Amino acid sequence: DRETVGGNIVFKAKVYSSIVGYRAKLELVMKNDGLIVARIPGSPVDIPVVILMRALGLESDKEIAAAVSLVDEVQDELEGSFEKAADVPTSKDSIVYISKRIAPGMLEEFQIKRAETLLDWGLLPHLGKHPENRKEKAQFLGEAACKLLELRLGWIDPDDKDHYGNKVIKFAGQMLADLFRTAFRNLVR
Repeated sequence: DRETVGGNIVFKAKVYSSIVGYRAKLELVMKNDGLIVARIPGSPVDIPVVILMRALGLESDKEIAAAVSLVDEVQDELEGSFEKAADVPTSKDSIVYISKRIAPGMLEEFQIKRAETLLDWGLLPHLGKHPENRKEKAQFLGEAACKLLELRLGWIDPDDKDHYGNKVIKFAGQMLADLFRTAFRNLVR
């Protein structure tokens, strides 16, 4: 999407990830200074996407840039994001960075456990909920960031939310299963 906020154009990419009984919205936002941040359910703060990709297992800047795009013009647009993440060089440091922002004032052990739970369960659950799925999630984040940067460069148009091809169609059987699941859970409680 392309939105105007306070006279400034803000570029956003939204991904709705759903598994049975749970739906999570990931939002990538490009700020005016070129920094791309991710808004994840369960996180009270925005997390820079480069730090998030590092936490998911892509250690070097080269790996992260390659996951986003192999085109030099697109990689050049990542400069602001890499500058913000310069003081967080490793995957472990990235997890600590995220943990201190999502659970401030808690014990460090609890903070790290909370950050890892957020990465595994809250971020793109349709790709898996285990630590071995983190690289795949990083690749997916890279592709979403690439679309965002291509939109900013004017290479692509924003997706039409109302177009039928961009809709999720639920059939009667799926909706009845969801309704039954919810009612049964309430009965068990």
